[in-house]
Amino acid sequence: MVFGDALIFFITLPAYRAVHISFLSSFFYLYAGQFFTFFTG
Repeated sequence: MVFGDALIFFITLPAYRAVHISFLSSFFYLYAGQFFTFFTG
């Protein structure tokens, strides 16, 4: 049971990290665009 939970954890962790990183990068680009338009406009 514990081995199965660990296996599921190690399988889902890279996918979760990939989604989390893409989510953070999209937020970063969104805020960077807002700051760029704020400072230039």
